[in-house]
Amino acid sequence: MKIIKYTINILLFLSISFVGKTQSPLFYNQGEIYVASGENVIIQGDFQNATNGQITNYGTLHVSGDWENNNSNNQVFTVNDGTVKLIGTNQAIGGSNTTRFYNLSLEGIGIKRLNIHTLITGILHLNDRELATQNNFLTIQGADINAITRTSGFISTEANGLLIRNTNGSANWLFPMGSALHSLGYRPLIIETVGSAAGTFEVSLQNQNPTSAGYDIEEHELPICLVNHKYFFTAKRSQGSGATNLKYYYNSQNDGNFTLPTQWTANQWKVIENHNHTVNPSPDLSFFTLPNYALASPSILTFADSAPANGTPIIYEINNVLYAGQGNTFQWYYNGNPIPNATQISYTPTAEGNYSVYVSTSGACAFMSANYYFTFTGTGIGNIDNQSFISIYPNPFINSITIDIGATSISEKLKCQLFNSTGKLVKEEMIEFNSGSQQTISVENFSSGLYFIKIFNNQLLVTKKLIKL
Repeated sequence: MKIIKYTINILLFLSISFVGKTQSPLFYNQGEIYVASGENVIIQGDFQNATNGQITNYGTLHVSGDWENNNSNNQVFTVNDGTVKLIGTNQAIGGSNTTRFYNLSLEGIGIKRLNIHTLITGILHLNDRELATQNNFLTIQGADINAITRTSGFISTEANGLLIRNTNGSANWLFPMGSALHSLGYRPLIIETVGSAAGTFEVSLQNQNPTSAGYDIEEHELPICLVNHKYFFTAKRSQGSGATNLKYYYNSQNDGNFTLPTQWTANQWKVIENHNHTVNPSPDLSFFTLPNYALASPSILTFADSAPANGTPIIYEINNVLYAGQGNTFQWYYNGNPIPNATQISYTPTAEGNYSVYVSTSGACAFMSANYYFTFTGTGIGNIDNQSFISIYPNPFINSITIDIGATSISEKLKCQLFNSTGKLVKEEMIEFNSGSQQTISVENFSSGLYFIKIFNNQLLVTKKLIKL
């Protein structure tokens, strides 16, 4: 790797200072930087571009901190070339003005976030990272079918966030949506354009109950009995015209055994009649295909059951409280036995084990949920102060989990257990518990989904939820 070192000429254009209590370095550009082809500039800290700062980049910038652009005319980069790599932890792209990147590669660890609308004219390399647009727009300006690449990464959006792609010609255009919130994971949408016309499409994945966004899941036509309460998609064609085929995906184990595609029309959820359904065993994703689908402005899409089979998972958990996704009446069960007086939409468990709920909904639908294995989460410590000296990361994880032990007076072995979402023990190891030690646990053969990790001995108990992408 070639690395540009600062010379007297470069320092004429740059000033490097330290900001904040932790003295994190700030790379401050108030002039013009030239990076030749094949060269690398490594910035250990934040990058801040001033009102008149510009970069002629034919090489690669490696940034470990946040990216901030305050250039008044948005022209940070003067050429359509070069790459910016975000190589740090939990980085943000922001500033007072939009950055138009050529190639952007997400590396390192943590989540990369947009604090402002952002443009990419070349290729976005997600790799294995989450790019959280929050309530901002991410626009892929180039009409290249391969303008977004990924291994296991995805793009998440909040209520007003969007992924925008320009298209040209007949092809399948991937919108790699997803979210780490509530253990959701990767949930893509694919738009197939038919014909040679150019177009622009806007897509979001709203990882929330549709009712909270104004799309009441209890308002639906027959034969719909149950509407997905976890998330929904929005999709819109903002430029161009012509036929489109659309695919959108779900996990049959984690989301539900859905049988119908549904859209919000005239203040209720209605079945999309023209569809094909492909069911795959988890962790592979199932999907609905909508041939010749006419996008609304926007289309609000999710999934539904017409006659929910025994085993449809509708339970979710927040802060050690279980909730039924929806319904009119409820009866909770513990290890297959009804719990007296547990007839509300939520239930606070008193013991670890398998919980289920029998739900009736509108339209004379009634069914039993799948078992949900509950384990208490949090930290309990016997005779020492309640402090966070055990770190478990990354979360979400892919191939391994690392356990860091901070400063503590305890020095004895710990048992580490991993359970899947049904409560089955899938891995168990003994780990050394010494101050300052670290241990990595291989989990590359695990299926995607929700897991619980439990670390304990006679003096300590730590449990945590983890997500496998």
